[in-house]
Amino acid sequence: MRFENTKQFLINGLYFTVVLIVSLGIATQALARKVNTYEMTKQPLFFSIEKERVVISNSVTGRVIEVAVSTGQHVKKGDLLVRLADDSLGQRISSLQSLAEENLSARTELALLESKAADYEIKAPRDGVVYQIHSVEGSYLTMDSPVIVLFADSNVKITGTVNQSQYAEIQKSKDLDVYSPRFEQIYKISFEGVGRVQPATNSEESRYEVKFRFSDANEGAAFIDGEGLEVISKNKGDDATRPSFRVAKLWNSLILGR
Repeated sequence: MRFENTKQFLINGLYFTVVLIVSLGIATQALARKVNTYEMTKQPLFFSIEKERVVISNSVTGRVIEVAVSTGQHVKKGDLLVRLADDSLGQRISSLQSLAEENLSARTELALLESKAADYEIKAPRDGVVYQIHSVEGSYLTMDSPVIVLFADSNVKITGTVNQSQYAEIQKSKDLDVYSPRFEQIYKISFEGVGRVQPATNSEESRYEVKFRFSDANEGAAFIDGEGLEVISKNKGDDATRPSFRVAKLWNSLILGR
């Protein structure tokens, strides 16, 4: 009797193992088919960051004596970028200083020249990231020369090109979620309007250049001009989440039955 019970237990265990292996095999094949189908048919929609380019020039002529920033550096409004000097102006100020105490006209001219000293310090007009530097120490700049180019933190735009059906979906919700691979975060953006429209041709449908802004204006400061963002679909089903979440959802549906 004991031998028969042991034998039946082993047979049941073998049946259970076979069923488990077959079930896992079927589930894995189904998952692979679904993931492969998704990989073949998905058409991710990407938008790009568009930051305002600010060209900073000088209002006086002078020799560059200091470049206080480097490419890629983040600066605040009012930070010193470049300092200039005018040797002839400096000499004129020195000579007037010795006369200013006794000569009213010299004192007046000295005050005027000293008030221009601020023009020789080129400062950041806005918060932003230094993109290009067009001057080096020792170089001589004529008036209105481009000195620094920076990308401003404010007024950041998100642009992309969509087809007619995608544009219709945007018109319904006005707001979208986008995913940043660099930060691995999701951000909310709000629709602002349409730029150019590419009319339909024999081979392609109409395309729309759409413009968005970050719902939280402060979030745009961390991004680089031209950086890509992936739009997360709001459609029901598999399109509602990122790929890693879709795989987890497939496993839940196959193994847990939900």
